[in-house]
Formats: sequence, structure tokens, C-alpha cells
Amino acid sequence: MTGPPGPPTGATGPTGPEGPGPAGPTGATGLQGIQGVTGVTGATGLQGIQGVTGATGLQGIQGVTGATGLQGIQGVTGVTGATGLQGIQGVTGVTGATGLQGIQGVTGATGLQGIQGVTGVTGATGLQGIQGITGATGATGLQGIQGSTGVTGATGLQGIQGSTGVTGATGLQGIQGVTGATGLQGIQGSTGVTGATGIQGITGVTGATGLQGIQGVTGVTGATGLQGIQGPTGITGLTGPASSSNFAVVFSSAGGAGRGTVHPLANASGAPSRVNLISFGRTSNDITVPDGTSIPIPFGNDNYQFFFSFPQQVTLTGISATFNNWSAFTAAAGTDFRPFIALATSPQGTYNFSIDPAMQQIPFTGYTAGASNPNTTILTGSSTGLNVTIPANTLLAIVGGIINLNTGANAEIYIYMNGSFFFRSN
Repeated sequence: MTGPPGPPTGATGPTGPEGPGPAGPTGATGLQGIQGVTGVTGATGLQGIQGVTGATGLQGIQGVTGATGLQGIQGVTGVTGATGLQGIQGVTGVTGATGLQGIQGVTGATGLQGIQGVTGVTGATGLQGIQGITGATGATGLQGIQGSTGVTGATGLQGIQGSTGVTGATGLQGIQGVTGATGLQGIQGSTGVTGATGIQGITGVTGATGLQGIQGVTGVTGATGLQGIQGPTGITGLTGPASSSNFAVVFSSAGGAGRGTVHPLANASGAPSRVNLISFGRTSNDITVPDGTSIPIPFGNDNYQFFFSFPQQVTLTGISATFNNWSAFTAAAGTDFRPFIALATSPQGTYNFSIDPAMQQIPFTGYTAGASNPNTTILTGSSTGLNVTIPANTLLAIVGGIINLNTGANAEIYIYMNGSFFFRSN
């Protein structure tokens, strides 16, 4: 705080005694006192209780007293006469120069701030607005009809989405809570040195939460979505392969006609000229083959007990056969005798069989030519991958014989034959 300035004018010198002469001139006004130095500003104190007002700054140094005017010359003391008229007042002397301003006093420290008033209680929170009506969820569209099983059909179009339910009205805004009363302002302390920061006032109690607004009415249910378009029917899958089963017909020459061997004959051209029918443990009598393939069986002959047939169409897929001669067999030089097994077929209503070369099996090797083949000689042959169709109810007979792949000699042999025919049912 700045101190008061010094007196601008120096003190007037004492009036000299009035003499008979005119009054002397007024002495010059003294110089104004030098202005006092500004006090150092105190550091800002912590806010809190307002401090005591600082001491008043020092008063500026009083200006130098103006020089005393010259004393008038003293008149000669005369006889005291009557009191004369008061002399005319002398001319006022020149006003002395204004004295220097006194030095400014030191500014007092800022006083402590007053205690902050208590915060008013926070008003209660207003009621929450009423919630709008929620739109009802649209019904799910019906699922498209499923296409036929097979190649997957194109995905059906998605059903149109149901309309969105009407948005409920915005709820009313809750009532605003009452504003808490303003706390009392702290008493302002005297200015002085800044005090420490005052303790913060206690926070007012939070107002109670307002009641929740009433829930809005539920929105209108959206319209049911349109049914999705039915997807195209899938492409019909490929027809699977028909089921089938495989089976074998096993045969073996044995017994009958006083022997258990086949007694075939090949003519000089190499073709079979005599054969036997084989069943499942029995061998027929000798049967003449007039042309190498035809086998006529007369009615009333015991040989027609060796036939069989199938009630449905079948396919011959393989043959397996084993041959071994009953006694030693000497094959002429240059020959290639090979026993065979075959299926012969007959038209409906007859016993006129014929050998089908596609259903005939010979051994992989023949008898050694120009040498004796003992009764321990075993020849084998087999075929797979055949594909010979046999219609339903075809009369079949298993035939055993011998052929010469070369020519120039005939042969007769006793031989055992056994094996199987492999079929597939269609």
C-alpha cells in the first residue's frame, strides 16, 4: 500500500515582526519532499483466511522546509506614537518551489482470503422422461420350400424385411431438482500479508436421484414380411449304379458211367469230336460232337440230368479250371493238346447245345509234345474280366473236352476236371 505523499509545500517561515516599513517579501515555498520508495509487493499467499491488514506504509519523507524569508530591516524605534493605521499588507512573497514528493511507503502484504462459504446442497435430480414405445418386431418371413435333393439349387431370395414398428413418442423430461441455497460468503479479512491457502469448503450433499420416467407405450407391431420366393428345383442327381451281387457255380467231374473222369476225344483237325457233361460231382456218358461245337442231346437219354438255368439275366465274368490226367498220356510230336472246360447253351424248348468260345477255358500250357505226361501232371487256366450276358431261363450245360491247337493227330484221354464259373447278377 502506497504511503501518503509528503506535503507539497514547505512550511511557511515565521512572519517577521512588523516594522514601520513595508512587510518583507514572503519567503519562497520550500521544495516538495522526495516521493517515498514503492514498497515491495508481497508474495501471493495461499488462499484461506484473510490476513490482518498490513501495516500502513511509511510516510514519505517530509519535504525540505523552504528557506525562511529575509527578515525585514528593523525600523528605528521611535517614540511610541499613537497607534498608527495598520500598514498596507506587504506584497505576498513568491511561492516557494514545490517540495519533492516524499518516498512512497512499502506496500503492505496482501491479506489472507476469507474462508469460502459452504457449498449449497445440490438439488434433487429431475424425473427421467417417459421412454418411447418400442416398435414390435416384424414376424419372420416363411422359409422357402426346400428343393428336391440332388445338385443344390440356387439359394432362394431372402424374404422382404417387415416394416419397422412405429417409434414411440419421446418421454417427458424429468423435473429439474431444486437448486441448493448459496453458501454464505466468508468474511473478508483485512488486507495484509497473503496468508496460506484456506481450507476448501465442504462439498455440499448430492441431491437424491430423481424418479425414473414412466415407460412409453409399446409400438405397433410391424407388418408380416412377404414370403421368400421359392428357389428353383435342384437338378436331378445321376442315377446310381444298380445293385449287383457276385456268385460262383462250382463243378467237379466224379462218378457216373463207371468212372469219375472225362473221356474226351479230339479229331485229326484238332477239334473236339467227343465230350462229356459235368455237374456237381458227376460226369455224363460220352457225347459225340459232330461239327466241333454242336452237342445234340436226345430226349430220354440219361445225359439231360446235367442242365441248369437262372431265373434272371446274369453276366459271366470269370472262369477257373484245374485238369489232371487219370493215367499217363503221351502226346504226339508237334501237337499242342489242351483240355478245356466250357459253358454250352441251348435255345428254349430244345436240348441242342452249342459251345460258346467266349465261355471256354483252356490251361495256360498244354501237354508236353513227344513225351509221356504222367498221371501227376496238373494243368490250370483262368480268365477274369469277361462280360458275357446270359439271358434269363437260358438252358446251360458244363462241357469238358480236349482240343489240339496244332493239327495232324488225334488224341483220347481220361482226365479229371474241376473249377468254377463266376457270375454277376444284373
